[in-house]
Amino acid sequence: MLKYKGNIKDQWIDFKYWAISWGDILKLVASNPYKVVIALFKYPWIYDLLKAPHLAKLYNEGRNGTALLLSQMTVNAVIKSVIRLLKKFVYDTKDVIFAQIMIPPQIYQAMGLRWFLPETPSTILPMVDQHSAERYMDLIESEGLPGDTCSYPRITAGVYAAGEMPKNLKAMVACNLPCEGGFSSYAGIEDGENIPTYRLDVPNDFKSKEGMKAFVEDLKGMIAFLEDKTGHRMDWDKLAEICGRFNELMEIELERWEFARADVPVIAGENIWLPHFMYFNVEAGTEESVAIFKELHKHIKAAYEKKEPAVKNMKFRAVLWNPPTFAYAHFWNWLERCWGIACLNDMETFGNFNEFLIDTSSHDSMLEGLARSWSNMTMVRHTRGAVENYLPQLWQMTEMFKANMIIVANHIGCRSSMSLSGVMIEEARKRNIPMCTFDYELMDSRVCSRQGIRDQISSFMRSVMKAEPLDESLLVIDDEADW
Repeated sequence: MLKYKGNIKDQWIDFKYWAISWGDILKLVASNPYKVVIALFKYPWIYDLLKAPHLAKLYNEGRNGTALLLSQMTVNAVIKSVIRLLKKFVYDTKDVIFAQIMIPPQIYQAMGLRWFLPETPSTILPMVDQHSAERYMDLIESEGLPGDTCSYPRITAGVYAAGEMPKNLKAMVACNLPCEGGFSSYAGIEDGENIPTYRLDVPNDFKSKEGMKAFVEDLKGMIAFLEDKTGHRMDWDKLAEICGRFNELMEIELERWEFARADVPVIAGENIWLPHFMYFNVEAGTEESVAIFKELHKHIKAAYEKKEPAVKNMKFRAVLWNPPTFAYAHFWNWLERCWGIACLNDMETFGNFNEFLIDTSSHDSMLEGLARSWSNMTMVRHTRGAVENYLPQLWQMTEMFKANMIIVANHIGCRSSMSLSGVMIEEARKRNIPMCTFDYELMDSRVCSRQGIRDQISSFMRSVMKAEPLDESLLVIDDEADW
């Protein structure tokens, strides 16, 4: 693999954000050493999170300029976000709730609650170390959860089964999103903790007035439940502020896409996906989310004025369908350096957000705005209901970003999306759009290794796209033991 090369400025950026990230981690420890040490014994997966600064190196191998800066800033922002999540339960668990990632966190923020996302280890561990979550998947499978269940909820259930989640919680809120695996993973927690639980039942017909009305009423029920179980009251003025910031976030995101779809794209890969994933799902509407988006956007605009490409030697404009490879988090970097492929948007990021700005004029309008926006969030709008929810946005995204190829990550643990693979291929042929599909498992590189992913894509690029790699040394990389 190519080693990092760059000028003095790039090396300074690299070192600067490495130092800042470690400084943030050390501040967490120094703020309350005793409780942090106790937490490390209770939740050993936190040790693996210490590898997070290394993720920036993987993303940025061989990069320089604005692409390097954006990625370094984003990784550091994510580290800060994870630290904020950890603080909510590391110091004290007596007033914490469990909250599934697919529920609007704006509500908890407005109620002044502290919450823990049980999916935190599931999301972060495979990204920082491809093998770090395997013990949890193996544990829960040995206890009876089928091994062909999506690895995302399997890790969540496995961390709980290992006894490595907070105890003595006030309440738990969960929902039926995005799939049966995610829904069922919370059953074990509910039974094991005997914890008061509210389950949102988001309707399949979320596009209809009746479906949206039912969702809004369900959100009202969840708020009443949380007020009863926690003693915290909804602050509607605060919710209006939070929803206003979320609207601002959506407007900035739409502008970011304009710079990605330009003739010379100045943003691509994880610099599109990672900020969206974190700040539209985990910390939606926080002051920190808007601040980092504004700071990133300032540098994106400057790169556009200089016509600085996000991907040097770009040969192909691509869009990615289905979730990216968490156990191969720096997949984007390999696409860029080996084949000159720029991923200009992806299924988890793309959406018609201009249609879902939240009206903050009344209590009901805010809840309806939250219900509508979250019904159309990451994976939710695609993996539920009619097939028409799944494919049209792929073609819309392909056209909008002027893509000359589509990359489809066939997550074999997702039976919903796998069942539609043949339909996608046929539709792509009708539209004369080359579609590269590769099989993988979202969080488990033992099912399909990183090299297995690379081999599938390389075979397509040579046989279908008639392309040759920019760097042949990147075709085969010995990284199965690497983080």
